[in-house]
Amino acid sequence: MAYVKITDLNFSQTLTGDEVIPVVQNGTSFQVSVSSIKGGLLIDPRSTVQGYCSTIVAATSSRVDGNRSAIIGGYQNFTTGDNSTVIAGSGNDINSNYSGNLIVGGFDNEITGKPLTGSEFSYFRCEPEHNNILGGYNNIIKDGKYNGIFNSRNTIIGGEAPAGQSIISSNSSNVCSNGHTAGNNNMIIGSTFSNLTSAGFLPNGSAQTTHTSSDKLLKNSILLGGCKNNLINSSYSAIIGGLCNCMIQTDKKGVNTGGNFILGGFSNSLSGRCSNLILGGIRNCVLSAQDTNAIITGLENEVGGSSSDIYKFGPAVENVILGGRYNKAHIASTIIGGNTNYSLGYRSTVIGGFKNCIRVCGFDQAGTYKHIGFNTSNSSTVVGGLSNTITTSAAFIAGGLGNTILVGHDHSAIIGTGITSVSGCMLHANTLFLSAAALPTSDPGVAGVVWRDGTDLKISI
Repeated sequence: MAYVKITDLNFSQTLTGDEVIPVVQNGTSFQVSVSSIKGGLLIDPRSTVQGYCSTIVAATSSRVDGNRSAIIGGYQNFTTGDNSTVIAGSGNDINSNYSGNLIVGGFDNEITGKPLTGSEFSYFRCEPEHNNILGGYNNIIKDGKYNGIFNSRNTIIGGEAPAGQSIISSNSSNVCSNGHTAGNNNMIIGSTFSNLTSAGFLPNGSAQTTHTSSDKLLKNSILLGGCKNNLINSSYSAIIGGLCNCMIQTDKKGVNTGGNFILGGFSNSLSGRCSNLILGGIRNCVLSAQDTNAIITGLENEVGGSSSDIYKFGPAVENVILGGRYNKAHIASTIIGGNTNYSLGYRSTVIGGFKNCIRVCGFDQAGTYKHIGFNTSNSSTVVGGLSNTITTSAAFIAGGLGNTILVGHDHSAIIGTGITSVSGCMLHANTLFLSAAALPTSDPGVAGVVWRDGTDLKISI
């Protein structure tokens, strides 16, 4: 048999993969198709390479179906996408017809274009591309592009073509958003059993991991730390730390919504439109509110609430509750401390005390119950005391017990206990002490000034 140098052979045409060449394995000669080795070195006979210019190196029971793709190391890894790579780990899958996906290490991680729940006819389907999963366990990126899961477990990024979503060092947490028009850039970092979504929740209380085109675009929001926190529909918003906190924007079609913030605390709820804040505390609520409300610590304090509540009229805006418990504010009002205080009139204030109330409906002097509206019961103040009530404007109660300023008695004040107002522009008191030594002893000539003529009190006219 004549020998021919390889260098003397003519170059072949483009290989189809059907050609066979000899190989020696364990001292025995075999033939193998070019398609089995054309991408590179096939280490394990249980692994297969189908794609053009693809390779498997130092991997067991793995498969590459995409073109220009690779599996390097690991066990039972799989990729169908072009220009995609799985490095090390076990049971990692890239199941996409698009390219540029990467999984590095970990166990049972998946990048897929298949819906997780429902049918393909019910949910938008988009093949994922340019996504990354680094380490972790049982993480899934479903659809979209430029998403990443890093060092996490049991997490999901899904939705309608989500883009720019990230989950970092988290457990059993999900990001689900509508991103088919632009990048979302939402992020979960270091959270457990938390959800950042515009898709809402399933009947069993778990977060949806599929999305419909009617859901609002959620973008630039973050969950940082904490456990069992949920952020729904509120863009440019954040929940940092805490346990069982929830932020939700119910108006999916609303504009200029978001910018809300919850920091720490337990079981706090925020459903305001934009620029609302809860700092710490337990079971504090900003409900059905609009803009710029704040609750700072305390227990079961509330801003806003049901529009059917007869004590409240007008939008819940610009309210502040600082500490205390069971307090309620509704429109541009302030409550500082205390227990079960209500400040429901426009730009009104309650400071301390127990069961004090500034409200927008009540009885007038004739005993008629009236709804006077939030613009009428405004700029009133209660400081301390117990069970004091104001139902008018620019009124003031200082301490005491069971005092009431009635509808229509504007610009009145009460200092004492058990007093009901009789007129507007009047100071009401149980008793009055005047320092005799300090009173003028002659008519000062100023109308309304009290002066003393011996033992007689007189008023200058």
